[in-house]
Amino acid sequence: MGDPKGVILTNDNIVSNVHASREVLPFGPGDVLLSFVPLNHVMGRMADHYLPLSGGSTIAYVENLRRLRQNILEVRPHYMVLVPRVFEMFREALIAAAEKEKPFKRRLFFWALGAGTRAVEAMQHGAACPAGMRLRWWLADYEKVRRFVLLDHDFRIEDGELTPTLKVRRKVVLEKYREVIEGMYGAGEG
Repeated sequence: MGDPKGVILTNDNIVSNVHASREVLPFGPGDVLLSFVPLNHVMGRMADHYLPLSGGSTIAYVENLRRLRQNILEVRPHYMVLVPRVFEMFREALIAAAEKEKPFKRRLFFWALGAGTRAVEAMQHGAACPAGMRLRWWLADYEKVRRFVLLDHDFRIEDGELTPTLKVRRKVVLEKYREVIEGMYGAGEG
């Protein structure tokens, strides 16, 4: 065990971090953050508490790990600060759900996942994406498919499809365009 390890942070340290972080994470009024990181951890205190409050944002708190998915669906946050294990859990759940889909949807999902993964890996290593890879990545981008293939208009705040900060309200869009989406992705195939 040994002596406790840690650093004493002054109020000035925290305030300085909040001001510097606002340039990278510009929380604003109307934004909602779903807090998951414990507030007794400096990251949770700074990124999940002081930073959103400094921008006038709303903070909602996850009830517990078992209710994380439900809380995300209830709150529909714009931001979350998460630890890597949570992202791994999301990925595992998505893959498990995709495995249960009909063959066409399953192939489409894994094709899009592979195209995006290869493009991001190339960019992370500083390599330029070859034209073919960029095209596959662009085609795999669900937001672009929805906008250019399915609709003859852009999403609008007035129609409830976008939040005031121009983020897509997926639940509204999925409910409103369910038949079109299911038709495009072969709901009857399999």
